[in-house]
Amino acid sequence: MCAALCRQREEARAVGNSRMVRDWNDELRNHPHRRSGDWK
Repeated sequence: MCAALCRQREEARAVGNSRMVRDWNDELRNHPHRRSGDWK
């Protein structure tokens, strides 16, 4: 899921759509993903 969001954000960045980049950043920030330190 995170990889798909990052890909979409990069596509928006490539075409200069800064609004969508911000939206995807918000989605990534709110997405419940794990970090390497969370697995302990």
